[in-house]
Amino acid sequence: MRYTTPDIRIEFEHQIRKAHLWVQASAWADDDGIYKTELNDVMLDGTSVTELLTDDDLSDITDAIEPAIHAESGDARSTGSHTIPGPFPTL
Repeated sequence: MRYTTPDIRIEFEHQIRKAHLWVQASAWADDDGIYKTELNDVMLDGTSVTELLTDDDLSDITDAIEPAIHAESGDARSTGSHTIPGPFPTL
């Protein structure tokens, strides 16, 4: 299998229980849409916490990658910008 670089890189905030985590992810896409996503890192206050998360947490974050990409894409179309300001404030 030939390695290809990701077509999309995204960073977004995601909440797990009370923690607001900063997620870094990649995705591969073609004319039919996104066909592969990859979780690169999960940060809390600038520290990687990926190894501390449960399998359910990681699954929840991985499931949020594609919707975050679509949300960013929708925001870019509506504002003419290809970036969303972040990180977002925690509650």
